[in-house]
Amino acid sequence: MRNMFQFSHLRGKILFYFLTISVVALLVAFGIVYYQVSLNIRLQETEKLIAVRNLKTNRLLSWLDERKGDIRVVANDNQIRAMEFLFFEQETPADQREEIFTFARNHLQSYLKNFADYHEILIIHPETGRIVLSTLEEREGIDVSDRPYFHILNQPEQVLVHQIRYSEYLSRNTLDFSVPIYCEEHQGEHIIGILVARTNPDASLYPLLGDTVGLGESGETMIVDQEGVVQNPL
Repeated sequence: MRNMFQFSHLRGKILFYFLTISVVALLVAFGIVYYQVSLNIRLQETEKLIAVRNLKTNRLLSWLDERKGDIRVVANDNQIRAMEFLFFEQETPADQREEIFTFARNHLQSYLKNFADYHEILIIHPETGRIVLSTLEEREGIDVSDRPYFHILNQPEQVLVHQIRYSEYLSRNTLDFSVPIYCEEHQGEHIIGILVARTNPDASLYPLLGDTVGLGESGETMIVDQEGVVQNPL
């Protein structure tokens, strides 16, 4: 091995070292170029993913704003707000109460026909926590005071968006929104009920997240809760 690098002439030695340095320099140059190209590709892909993420985030926020607008329309409905006396008084004859409730229930159901994203709209008594009125009549009277809907009483100016969860009653995932209903008689001085709109994520939210444009063949969009649990099908 030693004889391989022994030279009889100085010229050969110089030529060998020159070639060695040239090869090393060439390899270093190739390495730098490769690193820069790889870095640029990663940066371009990252920027593309960030753009896709921002686009989907904006679409999701727009979807949420639309749902918030829907629920505010229902909560401000004069016919719903006028039912205050039924929520807090029991003096109305039973047959008359049932007639009024049937009318109000049908009124809520008309919103379901106009808003395809929802599968239930209900009103909860702010004191007892029981469902006073629902588009699913069999749910009326159920105690839901353990649900997070009542946080709205501490943030009365906002529409609360609740975590996606599986509803055993509906046998599907649901994303709920809640907002207070203010009295009509005293010009919104106090809260007479809590309106809850239960949306069906399969109708529009999941298809929105499932759009893979810009994500390649295996790309997916995930929405996670605060604990990092994925909230949409993959």
